[in-house]
Amino acid sequence: MKTYPECIPCMFEQLLRSARLADLTEEKTFDVIRSFSKQLAYSSFSLSPPEIAVQLYREIKRLSKNDDPFRAVKRENINKALALFDEMRKLIAESADKLDFALRVAAVGNIVDFGALKSFEISREMLDNLEINKLHWEIDELREDLRKSSVLLIIGDNAGEAVFDRALIEAITRLYSIEKVYFAVRGAPVINDVTFDDATYAGVNNVAEIITTGSDVPGIVLNECSGQFVELFRTADVVISKGQGNFETLHGCERKVYFLLKVKCGVVAKITNAGIGDILLFSNKNFLE
Repeated sequence: MKTYPECIPCMFEQLLRSARLADLTEEKTFDVIRSFSKQLAYSSFSLSPPEIAVQLYREIKRLSKNDDPFRAVKRENINKALALFDEMRKLIAESADKLDFALRVAAVGNIVDFGALKSFEISREMLDNLEINKLHWEIDELREDLRKSSVLLIIGDNAGEAVFDRALIEAITRLYSIEKVYFAVRGAPVINDVTFDDATYAGVNNVAEIITTGSDVPGIVLNECSGQFVELFRTADVVISKGQGNFETLHGCERKVYFLLKVKCGVVAKITNAGIGDILLFSNKNFLE
């Protein structure tokens, strides 16, 4: 996905939020604004938003001398999600269509912003309400691909969401004869995206092998990823990609990828012919921008 004019104000909003979390002074925040503004002047907007925005996150880490400014927020998010984990498993186990329900549980992880939430309860009623927002829900095709697969790669998004992905992985491995599941995380901290330490803290290591992309881009840019990740991405039988950032960077790739995300902005809504708030499950093979 290319960068659209509407993406630029969003980047500056993220810049301010990140600078505050990193405790940057007003002077240093202006330094980031100046630096990023100069970068934008020479950027190719054929690049995806994550490819452009990663520079501002790198600059904030440099100026704050803090490699992971979101660490405390991420741990809080994970802890709140872990408090819901047993209920997630119970609801999935009791559901008539366990894969569909587990996918909706994973979608909830992409919906909830724990950093801004005072309290949250996961319930069957809440998940059932997501039925009205399901769009491009290609679950039958995913079922068929999982039946024929031995290697599954799930690409994570934010840190708290990884707990919900753990519940999805448990459900898939109970339903299908998957021999190996990999869970991909960012190669270095960037905003509130999941890292190796975050995924381990969330318990994902109990259900999958955690690997890193080798890159700090908040998405998947293959020419910046490690050779190990690229090889796995190309050879895994099924790839499920979580969240908007991964969609923005991957939907035009050659191999088949299933995207599971909540639509959070007007640009992605327009591209996917969906509404803000819809949850989507679809492959890039059935998608045209």
